[in-house]
Amino acid sequence: MPKSVVIIGASLAGVSCAQRLLASDQDLHISLISDERDVAYDRPPLSKGLKIGKPVPVVDLDPNNQLESERLTLFAGQAAQSIDPALKTVEVNGIRIPFDKLVIATGARARMIPAYDIPGTPIKTLRTKADAHEIKALAEKHSNPRVGIVGGGFIGLELASALSEGARVDLFEVQERLLSRVLPAEISARVEQRHRDAGVNLHLGAHIADVNASSDSVFLQLNDGAKFEFDLLVLGVGAVPNVELADDAGLDIANGIAVNEYLETSAADIYAVGDCCSFPLALNGERVRVESWRNAQEQGHHVADEILNGENTKFEGLPWFWSDQYDLGLQMAGWGHPESKRAVRESGDDLLVFELDMDHRVIAVAGIGLGNSVAKDVKLCERLIVKRAQIEPEQLEDASVNLKVLLKQRVQ
Repeated sequence: MPKSVVIIGASLAGVSCAQRLLASDQDLHISLISDERDVAYDRPPLSKGLKIGKPVPVVDLDPNNQLESERLTLFAGQAAQSIDPALKTVEVNGIRIPFDKLVIATGARARMIPAYDIPGTPIKTLRTKADAHEIKALAEKHSNPRVGIVGGGFIGLELASALSEGARVDLFEVQERLLSRVLPAEISARVEQRHRDAGVNLHLGAHIADVNASSDSVFLQLNDGAKFEFDLLVLGVGAVPNVELADDAGLDIANGIAVNEYLETSAADIYAVGDCCSFPLALNGERVRVESWRNAQEQGHHVADEILNGENTKFEGLPWFWSDQYDLGLQMAGWGHPESKRAVRESGDDLLVFELDMDHRVIAVAGIGLGNSVAKDVKLCERLIVKRAQIEPEQLEDASVNLKVLLKQRVQ
C-alpha cells in the first residue's frame, strides 16, 4: 500500500479524493496542495446565486471537517512549482514532497481574451470565490448598475439570471442562438425566451469590434456600429485546463492532461482528475474533457478507490450537467453527436430532447422545466443510455409512454 499521497488542487475533485482516502483505515498520509488560500468550497453556486445585495453564495465541501485530520497536511495558498515523475516528488515553496501516488486536480481557469485583458478596469472573469466577491463589489458600487456579459454559455447565462434582479444586463453571444454547441434548438429557445422575459437584453450573432475601459467604465462597440457603456463587464467565454505543471513534467497533453481508462497519466503512479484531464469516454471511446460537478466528484472518488484497492478499474462515469436559471432547471446526460437523430417530448412545462445513434440507441438527453421537474426523467434516461437501449423515436416522443416501461425493453 502507498504511504504517501500528494493531491494538487483543493476544489471538488481533489477534495473528494482526499475525503475518500481519509475515510479508509489505511495507514497513509495525504498532502493537499492549493494555490488558492480558500479551499474546499463549491464553485457552481458562484454563478448561479451571485445576487446583488446578498452574500456571495459559498458552499463548504468539507462540512464534517475531514480535512482537519492528522493524516492530512494542507498547503493552502501555496502553488505547486514542479513535479518530478522520476524522483516522485512535488516541489512547494522550495521543499520537495515525496509521493507514492500523485493526483493532479488542478482544474481549469476562466479564459481571458487578450483584447479584454486591461488591468485596473472593471473587466472580470468568474471562477473563484475571490472573483465573485470582486464582481459583487463592483456591481454594488452603483445604483441599478449597467452590467455587460460576453458569452452565452452556462456561466454567462447563470450570471445574467442572478444579476438581472438588481442590474440592467446586456449579454453578447457571437452565435445565432444561446448554448448552440451543447443544447438542441428547442431548449435554447426556451432559455432565450426566459431571459428576455426577465429583461435581459440579448444580442445574438453579436461581433464585438472594439473594447476600451477606464478605471470605472467599459465601452464596447459592435461591428454594426452599436455602442454600449457598462459599469462592469464579465467574460464568460469558456475555460482553459491548467496543464502547465503536467506539461513541464513531460506528461502527455491532449485537450487537458491525457489519462487512460483508469485515469492514469503517461507517468507511473500519477493520476489526473476533474476539469484538467481528458479521458476516453466509456460510452464510445471518444477522448473528452468534461467540466462538470459530477464528473469531478466521481473521478476523485474513483482514483481514491484505485489507490486504496491497488486494482485497475475502468472509469465508466456518464457525463451529466445541470444549470439553474430563474425558475428553470436544465439537465443533460450522455454525450451527443452532430449527426444523431433527435426525438422531442413535451409534457406540460417540461421539454425533453433525446439524441439517438443510427441504431436508435439513446446516447444523450437534455431536459428543461420548472424547478427540478425534469430530474426524474433525466435520471431514467441515464439508465437508458447505460443500457444501450434500442428505442423507436416515436416512443420517446409520446409523452403517454412511461420511460420506466421503456427501460424494460430488451437491450440489443
